[in-house]
Amino acid sequence: MLEQWTLFEWLDATLKEAHRVEARANALRDEMVAALDATRHDLLASLARLQEKYLFTEDWQSETFTRKTAYLRAQREAVDALLAEVRAEIDGKVKEAAEDAIMSAGITATTMMEPIPALAPMIQAGAAGITSGLLKSWIETQAVDGLLVNEWLDKMTRDTADRLVMAGREALIMGYGTRKTASLLRTKGIEGSVPQLEAMARTFLASASNYARVTSIERLTESKGILKGWKYVATLDGRTCPVCGHDDGKVFQRDKLPSLPRHVRCRCTVVPVVKGWRDFGIDVDDLPPVERPAVKHEAQLVRHKDGSSSSRFRVMDTEKTAETYSQWIQRQLKEDPDFVRSIFGKTRFELLAAGKLTLEKMVVDGRIKRLSEF
Repeated sequence: MLEQWTLFEWLDATLKEAHRVEARANALRDEMVAALDATRHDLLASLARLQEKYLFTEDWQSETFTRKTAYLRAQREAVDALLAEVRAEIDGKVKEAAEDAIMSAGITATTMMEPIPALAPMIQAGAAGITSGLLKSWIETQAVDGLLVNEWLDKMTRDTADRLVMAGREALIMGYGTRKTASLLRTKGIEGSVPQLEAMARTFLASASNYARVTSIERLTESKGILKGWKYVATLDGRTCPVCGHDDGKVFQRDKLPSLPRHVRCRCTVVPVVKGWRDFGIDVDDLPPVERPAVKHEAQLVRHKDGSSSSRFRVMDTEKTAETYSQWIQRQLKEDPDFVRSIFGKTRFELLAAGKLTLEKMVVDGRIKRLSEF
């Protein structure tokens, strides 16, 4: 039935789709940053008008409480009004990018299912047919960290407004001129928003892609009874969280399948599990497990202009293995204990090494147990 199509090729198609989504997410990030950056000149002009209207001196400390309060209130209103326009523009860009990701996922789904003859009539309808209505349902139902995409956009807008307001206040209190104020608005207000914009773009486009691919394959196969479930695939490296690693290799029914991404910047995916030869009464072995890369990184702390920090990772070692994340970590306990310690921390590492703890026992109800719970 599926002799010309291996699990490796299905995983390969899924990961290639993830790379296409990441490229589209990078483009979306740049579009959102450009839209935000375009407000700088309008914001500078607005702040200058407000200072002229509400403040009578060049010394912030000598202004009366009433004037300060009136200026700060008007400043916030001006920032909110400008960002409301940006929010509307970004909203359109996010939905356009999500539609691209959904259509691309639909094409991947039809490609993955093409070798199954029984699905030919459905596949001939094309990706547009099987992804019909998915953008609307994705927007309305798919959440990351408890927030739908529109709620994430609202939060991002509020956070950016807070940064811009704080930068404007700092410039005023320090007595900065136009050039330095503009620079401060850019570094703390706009560049400070870039990590959040990037995380939002990558996470929600991955959400749209995963949702569309899973739903499309289920639409293709629902009347044929050939889909057994979904195999969870986490990334084998030190950046994968234990919650995601805990489920690597498990097969879920759709109603029990964790919503992906499970958290911001989650890289997990799923591949379909279809009936094998023995499900059809034919005594032939199914395909063997698939090898995939396992990577070890070295983390370097990066400090950003807005005062925040993040980690940059450099690849130190790679190998190929058919192990699950749990099996791989168990082997690393013997071969590279320092690597395992860097992932789980001193106490959990010692419990793992002593055989008093396993990854299965470390995770409960989709979260990592607190140390006090062991």
